[in-house]
Amino acid sequence: NSLSEKLRGEPAWKPETGKSGEDVWVKSKGKFYSLDRKVKLKGGRIKIYDTFTSIGDSSVGVIVQNHIITPETFRKCLLGGMPESTISESGANPTIFISQDKSHLGVVAEDNMSRLRYEASWALNRATFSIRHFALARGKSYTLEWTIYPLDKDADYFTMISQIRDDWKSNFTIEGPFEFGDIYPERFAIP
Repeated sequence: NSLSEKLRGEPAWKPETGKSGEDVWVKSKGKFYSLDRKVKLKGGRIKIYDTFTSIGDSSVGVIVQNHIITPETFRKCLLGGMPESTISESGANPTIFISQDKSHLGVVAEDNMSRLRYEASWALNRATFSIRHFALARGKSYTLEWTIYPLDKDADYFTMISQIRDDWKSNFTIEGPFEFGDIYPERFAIP
């Protein structure tokens, strides 16, 4: 199923749109699941909340893909901050940074499931981030959350990262001797 008019899924899937105050919503419902998307403008960012609900008689698997498509080829695209990467499967840095001549765009996946199952790729003028292993038990819901950062032409990848750190209130110094290390050294022991 798709939110695009060009791509169709099951016959019952007919997206509807609307506005509530300053927020925009998109809703659609099929035989097995429903999608309720809320789009909120917040402090120069675009927050997206996609709530999937299993409405069939059993659990349902859903492949979630989001595409960012521009009229021109990207000048540069960084997946997880890596310039040479065209594919990323790292929930540790679930970001996309797209560079164009007059502006830049950043995207970050924020909820636990998106970060756990995060996959991203890009080519030419299209970046995609997806979750390919996602299932809901009968009657259950889950909300995927991601944020779009429109950035001006003078911004770079670290401008976006600084904004994310500010939003997450994680832009602080860790004092003293400290190491991000493996707490299970026995994994590397020779048997």
